[in-house]
Amino acid sequence: MHHIIVEPKAIWVNKGTLAYNIQEVVQNEYETRLTDELVGQLERQKVKLEMENKLSFDDVFSKQGIIYEYGTYLTLDEIMGMEVMKEANNIEVNNILVDFSDSNEHKTYLYLIGREERPIYKVTIPSRLETHSRILQNVNLDNNNIKYQPSVTWIKKEYIRGNIFLPIISESEPMIYDLIAITNNVKQDTVEETKNKLFNYVNGFFTNPLVKEVEDAEDGSIIYREGQKTSVRYSPAGVLEFSITSATEADHLSKLEKMIAVHTFIDECKGIPKSIKQGLYLSNIIEDKSKGETIYQFDYQYDGIQVFLTNQFKEALNINAMLELVVKNNQIVKGKWPLLDIELDSEHSQQKGELTRDFKSVIDELYNGKTIEELTCTYIIESIDKPIMFNWIIKYDELESELENKNINDKMTDKNSSTPSGIETKNVIHNLARE
Repeated sequence: MHHIIVEPKAIWVNKGTLAYNIQEVVQNEYETRLTDELVGQLERQKVKLEMENKLSFDDVFSKQGIIYEYGTYLTLDEIMGMEVMKEANNIEVNNILVDFSDSNEHKTYLYLIGREERPIYKVTIPSRLETHSRILQNVNLDNNNIKYQPSVTWIKKEYIRGNIFLPIISESEPMIYDLIAITNNVKQDTVEETKNKLFNYVNGFFTNPLVKEVEDAEDGSIIYREGQKTSVRYSPAGVLEFSITSATEADHLSKLEKMIAVHTFIDECKGIPKSIKQGLYLSNIIEDKSKGETIYQFDYQYDGIQVFLTNQFKEALNINAMLELVVKNNQIVKGKWPLLDIELDSEHSQQKGELTRDFKSVIDELYNGKTIEELTCTYIIESIDKPIMFNWIIKYDELESELENKNINDKMTDKNSSTPSGIETKNVIHNLARE
């Protein structure tokens, strides 16, 4: 069975006006069974694609079903890791709804949802998706998991681009979260000890690791080389970067082949920390025509909750994303990611944090007239030396404004904190467990 290659950013159990994040209601193996079932049906059956003219964008997100939400716009082939059907080749979507609002026993409709002004496509699968159906039936609306509201069903939906699932939280039903920490487990007291730790991370990049040259650069970086071909650099900030000199040849990989290459690399690369691998999801693909490069950027979630890297943190580490890979001349030629572990904060492992501020008051306070692209509760990393915060972030449409992220809070004001770049900080830390 092929697995879906591109991990969704989230899977939602949509009950119409309310939804659940699947990670909060079922175990991980359920997600794998869902995606297996979907791929299996698309692989085996003759699948029909048609344009859906009757339903609006809002209608689709108000249907009962399972929604796969992706971090960027992708073709169905790229998502599924196989050629699904010729005609879906150039349709790019970021949500797929498996529809159960219609109790048809013999077929299942999938809705492919792209940008709002684009058409919605309907795919008919000539059978039932039993696992999907069971999950939808078994999720109980009265339990204590956090409920989410699709923003298209909200009275002020015109503030928000597309659809966002907004958590419904309050003093009486807070969002409970783990306290996590970011640590550099590679960096040791001496350069030699650090090199010993790096050994396992860098060796896989070389054909013959024993003959690689090692250089201690002036800026504190450690650089490994194998002839003129491969170099791997570990920076003092804790970032690993590799580049491979490749023969210049015409790029003939399809989108699907590139996607498979990128995900195979991540799966097999021993240079990426396990704790980071577990939470990666694809968030951006950039085509740099002038260089003939395709850049794949991945963001990160901890246990299903997004981890937001502030501009200040990215600048300090000189990264654009949690993980970035570059494809050129039919191969992966560059990559960059922090060798940092994100894990439960050992000092506070027994404690939990709570966020109680609801989305309506966040919008009332911060809405600035520009379209909201993202409004979400997230872990916020400002620096490797500061505690990781948990809060709402609001992100406006980048076309309408230079990216403005606001990070707000309802419990505590930290007057001495410096304002991170790119974030207008009202009151910085909201973390009850540390008050």
